[in-house]
Parts: sequence; C-alpha cells; structure tokens
Amino acid sequence: MEAFAPPFVVAIDIGTTHCRAQIFDCTLQPLPGLYVSRPQPVVRSGDRAELDPEAGLAVLLDALAELFARLNPNLPPERFPIAAVGVASLWHSLIGVDADGYPLTPCLLWEDRRSAVQAERLRRQLDPVEYHRVTGAFLHPSFPACQILWWQDEDRERARKVARWLTLPEYYYLRLFGRTATSFSLASGSGLLDQQTLGWWPELLQLLRIAPEQLSSLGEADWVISGLRSPFRQQLPRLADTPFLLPVGDGACDNLGAHALSARNWSLMLGTSGALRVILPAAAAEQAPFGLFRYRLLRDWAVVGGTVNSAGSLAEWLRRTLLLPGDPDLLAEELNLVPGPSPLLVLPDWAGRRSPDWPGSAFGVIAGLSLSTRPIEIFRAALEAIGYRLQIIYQLLEDFTGKPLTLTATGGALQRFPQWGQILADILGTEVTLCSVGETSLRGAARLALWATGNLPDLLDTAEAAPPPGKPITPNWEKHRLYEEACSRHRQLTSLLSDLQPPGVQR
Repeated sequence: MEAFAPPFVVAIDIGTTHCRAQIFDCTLQPLPGLYVSRPQPVVRSGDRAELDPEAGLAVLLDALAELFARLNPNLPPERFPIAAVGVASLWHSLIGVDADGYPLTPCLLWEDRRSAVQAERLRRQLDPVEYHRVTGAFLHPSFPACQILWWQDEDRERARKVARWLTLPEYYYLRLFGRTATSFSLASGSGLLDQQTLGWWPELLQLLRIAPEQLSSLGEADWVISGLRSPFRQQLPRLADTPFLLPVGDGACDNLGAHALSARNWSLMLGTSGALRVILPAAAAEQAPFGLFRYRLLRDWAVVGGTVNSAGSLAEWLRRTLLLPGDPDLLAEELNLVPGPSPLLVLPDWAGRRSPDWPGSAFGVIAGLSLSTRPIEIFRAALEAIGYRLQIIYQLLEDFTGKPLTLTATGGALQRFPQWGQILADILGTEVTLCSVGETSLRGAARLALWATGNLPDLLDTAEAAPPPGKPITPNWEKHRLYEEACSRHRQLTSLLSDLQPPGVQR
C-alpha cells in the first residue's frame, strides 16, 4: 500500500448488468485487489426489463462490504484516508416511492419497452424536435418521461400513491442517508430537465400530471451527501461519514475514465449497450442535431453522442445461442475464417433501438439466410451490423464537431470479442485506440471524486492523470470501401422495415 499516494477515493458504478466498486489513489491508480463486481438482479421478459430496488441496494452493499473486507484489518483509517466516494450510474431508470420513501414500483430500466405506446402519444402531443431542443432527450420508451405515463395507464391506483419519482441511485441515497438529490448530469438523462434553465420543465410535468415536488432537488456533480443511517453505518463503518458525490451518468464517466476529454477526443464504448460520445461546452452542444442525445456532465459541460441498445448483450446472446466457443482465442480463429463484410443483413435490435432515429418499437432481423449459413457467419454479421449503426452516429458527430483526433474504445465487450475492434476500425474508416485501462466508468467516477475534493486541479485537463497509451488499430482501407457499400444496404433495410410493428410484442 505504501507505493500508492493518499488520499484515496472509492468509485462505484451502478450498471445495467453489474454493480462494481473499486479504490483509487490520488493519481488515479487502481489499488490491486480492491475491485469487486456483482451481477445485478435484473428481470427480463418480452418488453419487460426491471429490477427490485431493495435487491439492487443489497447488491451495492454487498459489493462495498466485500471491497473493505479485502483491506488489511490492521491498517488504521489515518493511514488509509478516504476523501470521497464517486458514483457513476446508468443514465435512465425509474422508481415510484411512497411518502415514507419505500418503493411502490419496481425499477424500470432503459431496456424496458412497455411504454412504446405512451412514447407515441407524446410524439403526437409534443413536437419531437422542440422536445429534443429543450431536453436533449427523445420521446422514447427508454426515458422516465414515457415510463411515468405508462404507470399511470397501467396501474392508475398505484401511480396515484407515488409521492416521488426517483432514479435508481437516488433511491439508494434516500435509503442510505434519509435524503437524496440528483445531479444535472443524471437529471438530463430523464427527459424531464429543461437544459436551458437547468430546472424541471414545467410544461412537461403538467402534461405528465406530476408536481415538481415529486422529483428530486437538482445540484452540481460535486455536491455531496454524507452520514450513513443505521444499519448502513454499522455495515460500512469506513464510509459512515465519508462524503458521497451526487451520481453522474455512466456515459459521462466513461469519457472521463477513457481520457476522452475534448471535442477532438471521442469515446467508443461497447458494453451491454454501445455508444459514441464527445464532451463539449454546454453552449456549443445546444446546436447538436436531432438524432444525437445531449446530456450533462456538469452545469457548463455536456456529453453529445448516440447509442445502440444491443451491443455486448447481443453478441453474448448470439454466442451462447449459436453454441460458439466461449474462449476468445478460439472464437477469434473462427471469425478470421469468415471474411467480411458478410452477405447477411442484420438489424441488431433485439433490445429495441435508440440512435439515430429513436423509434418507439424496433425488432431484430436476420436476412439472407440459407441452408448453408454457418453460426459464425450470423455472429460476424451481427458484429458488423452494430458497427453500421455506430457508423451512422459517427457521421452525425463528425458533421457536427469535425473529425476526431483520437477515438478511444472502451468496454468489456471488446475484451470478450477482440476481433470486434478491427471490424469497427474497418467500418468507421478511422484508427481506433483500445483503452489501456479497464473499467473506465469507475475510473471516471474516481476522477470526479478527486476533482471535487481538490486533489485534481482541472477535471478536463488532458495533462492530468493520463492513462498509459493504448493499442492502436489501423483500418484496412480496402475493407472500408466494401463496408461502405454494406452500410448503405443496411440503411436501406432499416428504412424498409422501420414502419413495421414487431410481431408478438408483449405490451
């Protein structure tokens, strides 16, 4: 422990599939052995994707308890000072709680598509372009704005009893501290925030029939809450009075952790979902075109980009379903025997679709199958199809900000499927640099915590706490030209099927 520089910070990442915790020193070095990951108890069925809030809280507490159990018990707190806890969180979630703060509803996640009908109704009541201009978000089932209406339609009596609507981390803070608040960053992912005033949008709240008091107070990302309540302070004595920063969107933290800190340095993330993102001054981000989301990092800084619902989740589902090798090296050998681009056409919308058109309903398609099609060919076609979606987002971002100097790729899916990096470089026609550090959302939350406590002078200074250089992947230009034609075919199929409703969708 002596080789690391105090003070230390704890980083938490409340993700869709896992809850993670890690400890970093004041130079953003992760301490060996002090990393814990726990699966989230997510329930998925048809269009349903939800989580029991109390079960999720138990997972978070278990991860933190295990993290501190790994510390030397003879190490006194004064020799291991913890300055703060930084928290990254999934950007879209919704829980309704009663007047005492206990859940009346499960937590609906961004994957939940049951509010597609309500999203369509809002698109008839509001101008989607104006809505995007004000909120930076979209009238889409991923957003709490649509999910609140779904609860009011689905279970009016239960919705009427809701005293407050919270995101998942807001609920955790309410239970842990007896009070809660939300950062401008997390609030911007709700579709309820007026990003011009940085207050809840009154006209929208009136349309949704909810009062401002039913939403949390708003604050900057460096605001802190401390003083764990019993029994949590007994469970986590080392954090009993440690300041917890307000949670920030995990996409923003991914950019911070990947050191993608400016308009010319982008992050390409492939985890459960996928995204391309860039950090911009909030004033410049206001001009982001329709199709790209615009959320907040801080009051004066925004994150602009696009996202695909199905990325690593779809790749892993296909690998298991098609009985492909679990060993990355064996899978890579099979992929190398299948040249791209694939003649198959895939719409990778198993979990719905967000960017670039944000439809309320979308479904997965595999076209061009024959009796001679092999499983690995379907798998490669799906990896390429996700790349085609990212290429559309890449073009929108490039038209808006200019071509990036660096494109840093992050996410566990690239580690599980290493050939994907080359496929993406070939499709995008740009060099992709694999991030040299893992768990970038955790690293970004730690960076925020160090900045908020005065241990990092400038949050967005690229000279501060830079990670080691990553491995560059150079595009194959001959393949890129072929992929341009394939991407065009992919767009044509998407357009052809965009007006169809998914068969057998559960509402």
